[in-house]
Amino acid sequence: MEAKIIFAIAIAGMAIAPAQAHWQYTKWGMTRAQVEKASKGLAVPGTSSTGKPILTAPYTSGSFQFTAEFWFDDNDRLYEVALDLSQGNPHELIGALKGKYGIPENETPGMIRAWRWRSGADTVSAMMTEDKTSVFYKPSVDANGRGL
Repeated sequence: MEAKIIFAIAIAGMAIAPAQAHWQYTKWGMTRAQVEKASKGLAVPGTSSTGKPILTAPYTSGSFQFTAEFWFDDNDRLYEVALDLSQGNPHELIGALKGKYGIPENETPGMIRAWRWRSGADTVSAMMTEDKTSVFYKPSVDANGRGL
């Protein structure tokens, strides 16, 4: 009986603690240097379209090729990974995301189409325009366990 109580308390404690799902070889909150090391040299310094310094790396998943962009906050901590599709069918990519994550919790039609899913402790979203398709991964909670 005592073992069952201890087990139940342990399970309850795990449910309260914020889960961190992360992305591939990175973990949310890593520094640039840690991401570079974890990528085995694939992630290199770059600049976003907004002029913000980021790391970029090639990434392939199935028939899709991407440029991964690693975004860091003002404290040099990883808070988002954006995948810009460079090769592959955008409609097939959205289909693959729906196959993996299910029906999106939010879908926006129009000239700029957008989708959003919750996957464990992460938010996965996608955006498709006439000439660009991107997938974004970020934690649903911040480093202090607060929801975003």
